[in-house]
Parts: sequence; structure tokens; C-alpha cells
Amino acid sequence: MGVGIELYRMRVGQYSPGKNIKHRLNYIDFICINLFLACKSVSQALVLSILIFTLTHQLGVCLKPLEMKHVDSNVQKITSVNVNLRLFIILFLLFVIQILLILAGIEVNPGPSDDIDSSQSSINSTDMSDFGELFSKSVSILHLNVQSLAPKIDLIQAEYSDFDILAFSETWLNNNHTDESIEILNYQHPFRRDRGPHKVGGGIIVYVKNDIHAQRRIDLESESLEAIWLEIKFKDKKALLGTFYIPPNSGPDIWEKIEYSLDMASNDNTINYIMATGDFNDNQLAPVNSKITPLLSQFSLTQLIDEPTHFTESSSSLLDLFITNDAHIITYCGVGPPLLDQIRFHCPIISLLNFPKCRQKTFKRKIWLYDRGDYDRYRNILSEKNWDSVINLNNVEQFTTEITKTIIEAAEKCIPNKIITVRKNEPPWLTNDVKKKIRKKNRIHRKAKKYNNPSDWSKFKKIRNEVTSLIRKSKEEYNNNLIKKIMNSSPSTTNWWKTVKQISGLKANDASVPPLMVNNNLIFDEIEKANEFNRPVIQVLCYLKLLVI
Repeated sequence: MGVGIELYRMRVGQYSPGKNIKHRLNYIDFICINLFLACKSVSQALVLSILIFTLTHQLGVCLKPLEMKHVDSNVQKITSVNVNLRLFIILFLLFVIQILLILAGIEVNPGPSDDIDSSQSSINSTDMSDFGELFSKSVSILHLNVQSLAPKIDLIQAEYSDFDILAFSETWLNNNHTDESIEILNYQHPFRRDRGPHKVGGGIIVYVKNDIHAQRRIDLESESLEAIWLEIKFKDKKALLGTFYIPPNSGPDIWEKIEYSLDMASNDNTINYIMATGDFNDNQLAPVNSKITPLLSQFSLTQLIDEPTHFTESSSSLLDLFITNDAHIITYCGVGPPLLDQIRFHCPIISLLNFPKCRQKTFKRKIWLYDRGDYDRYRNILSEKNWDSVINLNNVEQFTTEITKTIIEAAEKCIPNKIITVRKNEPPWLTNDVKKKIRKKNRIHRKAKKYNNPSDWSKFKKIRNEVTSLIRKSKEEYNNNLIKKIMNSSPSTTNWWKTVKQISGLKANDASVPPLMVNNNLIFDEIEKANEFNRPVIQVLCYLKLLVI
């Protein structure tokens, strides 16, 4: 007796009616898609999808005998054994799937996450599109191994003058470099530490904006350790900022001195936060033999930079670090673009603090373009004025006001003028074209860093060289114009000396007064500062007045 094709296929285990395949596969696909959406990892979804596919396949095979209308007794016996085995497999798979679904909703480490790790992840993953807004509102710190500061001071002033604190290592300065020659506009007198007249290389320097209260803590420093400690006041909080330079292949004694310095800083009970930055020459990308890692653990400090900062022809390493005892006060920490196009170079590291930036005061000023004035028309307007009506005024103030008004109104008609925004202590050679070019360079660098596209990196290198050339050209043109101004005209003595000071770089005695600490409170307002300076004089005068009486 022959058997039908369906019975034959069932005997060899290949029976699967085409009309059911589409329905079952669509159902499986639906389950798998939902699993991929629901599961927290691809691996979990993949395992569950495979199990469900196997389950539905086994279930389809078990239910198929129920659909058979003509099956002989021998086949039914064989099939009942297979069905029992497959039902057992189905129950087992259901049990496994239930366990996996439960595990899929459980965190690897339930409960509160580790504060330091979560903070560091948030710091380093800040979207660069938010960086500009964050930078404009936060106190900012930049460190760079500059490898000779003096010849790069103009580039630094153009590129980094928006940062609140600038720290540089390997300054290579000595007694021949005066503080005046390396001052940066709108920053306090620099805090510097040179190696000395008979030593080459090394050295560190820190610049702090005029509106930030900072004082040096020499008690935390060591004679043979290249470090500068500053105590900085942020409203009602005090912070210590250390800047270090550790030469390559330093012996264990250097790290013992760093340990001693960190220990003294940690034991200062008046300090709320501790921060340290610099070039430690301790590669954190290969921390097996790290010298600083045990110190971080010992003093409960966290290192926040997680990408290379030093590059050579064939290698990269993480040598420039930013360390803190409280990662929550840091809103961003990362690596910026290199200052120059060199074969071996360091990149600056940037940190933004969760403290508000002091707003730079600006003001509007009308400037007159005298070289484009129509002075014949100006004379005619003034000569046609009825001055008798002005002279006959009896009130001196009205007389002065009317004369001034007449002269200014005539000048506005004959001499071109415009309103400009004056930013205090901004270098006059730092033109809008230079600033636009710098901003464009930074945008291209962020894009290249985000997508790591070779064409973007090529564009960045090109525009970086253009910025360097433009800065130097702008400064040179400014100085040449000043020289021509002296050579081609006969300025007054005051203007002559003013021009000479601009050319030589000598600063006028109009530097801003840093915030004053009075009764443990910071004073930022200029009038309040003047009143505080006058207070002792007033007290003396009051005392003398009492003596006279």
C-alpha cells in the first residue's frame, strides 16, 4: 500500500506545509523585533530570538500529527514518542526563556551607580555642540606643555585669552625673560617658576584672570619639585590648584615629593576642593607601571583625561593630566587642538568648572573717522550758526551745553563715525578676521575629532597653519603702522610716548585691580574697591580732625 506525500515527509521529519510557513515566520519575526526593542543588549535579544525560533519549530512539529487525517498505527506510535520528547524540550525552552526575560530587566550591578565613574563618563561625553554655551558660563582652565613660551606669547594671547586660568609647563624661561615681556592682557602678574640661570628646559607658569582672586601657596611647594600651588576663591568656596612638570625618567624621589605635596594639600581643612594639572610624564594609556595611580588611590583623587595628549611620529600617549578630589565640580574635561603644526607635540587639556564665569565688562564708544571728513562743509556749518543766541545765554551750564551740542551736530554731518564695542584689554592687533578664523579652526577640529575623517584632519591642519600665519601677520602689520605713525607725523609728546609703549610692549599703569578680600568677602565692583582703598585715609583724616578740635 502506498503512502501519501504528506505521510512520507512526516516520516523523514521534513513536513512543513507551505501555507503555514508564512504565518509562523511572520509571528516569529514579530516576536524577534519586539525582543530587539525591549532588550538592553543585542546579545540578549539574539539568544532569546534563537530560543523562540527553536520553540516554535518544535511546537509546529508536535502539532502537525494532529492535522493528519490518514496515519497508520505504526506511524502514530513513533510520532507519540517524538511528541513526548519534543514537549519536554518545549517546556525546558519555555523555562529558559522566562529566566532570560527576567535577567534582561535586571541591571548588572543593581543599586546606586558609582559616583566617580558616572561623573567621569558624563564629563568626557559632553556633546561638543554644548561646549560653547558651557564655556561661556563656566570658569575654565587650560594646561599645555608649551615647549618654549616666549616666542609663542602672541599665539597664546590670540588663541587662549578667553580662558580664566592658563597653566603652561616646559616654559624654558630664565632670568633674561622679564615678567613684562611675557604678560598677557587682562591677566594678573604671572605666577612663574623657572629652573634657574644654569639649567636648561623645564619651568612652569600660571596666568589668572584679573577678576579671580588667587594667591600663591609656597608652603605646599618644594625646592626640587617643579610645581606651583595657587589658592583660588570661588564665592564661598576655596580650591587649591597645583601645576606640575615631571621630567621624563624621573627617579622615585620625585614621586615621594609629589606625595608629600599632595598630603599637605589634603590636610588643609580650610580647602573645599583640590585640583592638579600638568605634564606628569606618566602614560595613563599603559598604567601597568604607573607611578601616579597609587597616589590617586591614596588621596582619593580622580584623573579625568581619557585620550592621548602627546604625539610623536609613531606613537601617542596620555601624559598631561587633570586631577581632582571631587569630579562633580567639573562639567567638562577634554583635549583641545594643538597650538602649532609640529612633528612631536602636546595638545592642551581643557577643564570647565561648575562655578560661574565673571562677565567681562564691555562698553560702547563712538569713533570718528577723521581722515574721511569734509572739513570745508564743517567750517561752513559752524560759520552759518547764529552764535549771538548762544552768547546771550545767562546760565553757564546752558551756554556750555549749547556750544557742545552745536559742534557735535556739525561734526556728525561732516565726519563719518560709527559705534564700536570696546572690550577691555583686548589686544588691538587681534582683529575680527583673526577671531573668526580661530573659531572656524576650532569648529573643524571638533568635527575631525568626532568623525575621525582623514579629509577633515587635512582641512584642520591647513587652517591651523593659516591661523598661525594670520596672527603673526596681523601683529606685524599693527607694529609697522605704529612705526609709520611716528615717522610720518609730528605727534605730541604724550602721543609719542603712548605709541612707543605700544610698539615696545610696555604696559601703562592702568592695570585692573584684582578682587579684594575684605572680611572674608570678595569685592569685584570698582567703586567698592576704591572705597576700600580710601577707607584708611578717611580714618586718618577723621582722627586728625578730632585732634584739631
